[in-house]
Amino acid sequence: MNLKVEESFAGGKTVLKVSGLCADSASCVRKIYEERQADVICMKVDVSPFHEKGASGRFEYSIEIPDGVLSLVFGKNKYEIWRRSSFS
Repeated sequence: MNLKVEESFAGGKTVLKVSGLCADSASCVRKIYEERQADVICMKVDVSPFHEKGASGRFEYSIEIPDGVLSLVFGKNKYEIWRRSSFS
């Protein structure tokens, strides 16, 4: 996956917009979800080799980061894609 993370602040809250493209261009995104584990949110993307009408390998997903969360990781290997700054 090729990922881009954009951080913004709205109403005193941290919001991350994560966008990307599946590594295999033949795959399409089926579902995006997140799981919180203590001070870490793990973002997961389910992909499928079967295309449905309007499906794509591209995705864009916004996550509001609650106070107390220090890191956002991606996928089953938990690759860290964002860490809260000590200035936040």
